[in-house]
Amino acid sequence: MKLLMLAYRAWTMRASQIKIIGSDLRSSLVSLWLNRRVQLNIKNFVRCIIFLMSIATINADETSSTQGFSKQDLVNFLRPLLGGKINTKDFDIVIEKMPTESVPENVSLKEAIVDDVVIPSQQRSFQVSLKLKSGEKISCSGKIEWLANIPILLRPIGPGDIINVSDVGYQSYPVDQLTAMVVMDGNDIVGKSSAHTIIKPGLPVERSLLKNPTIIKRGDMVDVVYRSQCLIVSAKAQATQDLACGDTGTFETQHDNIKQTKKISAKVVGPSTAEILHGFA
Repeated sequence: MKLLMLAYRAWTMRASQIKIIGSDLRSSLVSLWLNRRVQLNIKNFVRCIIFLMSIATINADETSSTQGFSKQDLVNFLRPLLGGKINTKDFDIVIEKMPTESVPENVSLKEAIVDDVVIPSQQRSFQVSLKLKSGEKISCSGKIEWLANIPILLRPIGPGDIINVSDVGYQSYPVDQLTAMVVMDGNDIVGKSSAHTIIKPGLPVERSLLKNPTIIKRGDMVDVVYRSQCLIVSAKAQATQDLACGDTGTFETQHDNIKQTKKISAKVVGPSTAEILHGFA
């Protein structure tokens, strides 16, 4: 009897283990099936995106072929046309509205006839109507950007760096983007230094970014000169501050036989020379 009970228990335990194993196997199969469906859905989604992109590319190609010319072709055609009607020779054209009309393939703008040109008095925009050889009429519009040839720096300039002629280049820049503080002459940059921070190259340079380099340091002995119509007086004096050429500063003089110092206001005119403006204090 005991043997029968032990055999029954062993058999029931084995059956439960088999049931657990079967349940785990079923769960694994369901999970695998779901993952497979997700992968298939992702693949189908990617295929759909690729298909739509190919259609868009085909449509774009068809559109460009029906126009028969590019935006750059239109700019090249309009440049001499607009150049003869505005008061500057240095300008750029920005096409804002391309022709919406359908243009036959292989149509050249060289054979187009100008039907109408509208340029407002400020000469900052335009509207042009053209008649093609095939008979179609097209229209376009855009902006006219006046350009100025301005000096720019070719390398970064930091405080203490002196700008040389080789550091200055020129670049065309839209006039409407320039302020009254921008330096327009390269000669006004050469010999200057940065007033505060590093000046970046390739950009318009404003006067507030520049200063004359320091040529007299505090404690330096310089020749202070007083000039009149019939008299020139020169004396040695000590600078009380760092000064650049053109700056006005205070200098102290001291006689050999007395310890009392006198202060002089003078303008720096050279590396070791200043001229008296207001006499002795």
